[in-house]
Amino acid sequence: MICQEIFAAEQLTTKIGSKRYLKGDRGKLRLSVADRVVMKVTPAKYKRERQKRGTQEKVAALLEVQRVTIARRETTGPISREAWLALCSLPIGDRRG
Repeated sequence: MICQEIFAAEQLTTKIGSKRYLKGDRGKLRLSVADRVVMKVTPAKYKRERQKRGTQEKVAALLEVQRVTIARRETTGPISREAWLALCSLPIGDRRG
């Protein structure tokens, strides 16, 4: 659910230079800095989404990073927007392993 919110927000806005505007608004309404970031991804949220997609080792292999990178994101952060979107782009696996 969290991943879909990020993608939906991206579709509603457009970036012009360093500012983000609502699409279809002809640039009349500038979003504030708080509006540009839909949500801050916490290590706990990252871990919940990762668990839906498999083990740390499996997800690390799919993202082509080391397993300790996934572990660090789940414990201390920080989690970049790029890392979050990459995780969300992975298919949700079944529970059978």
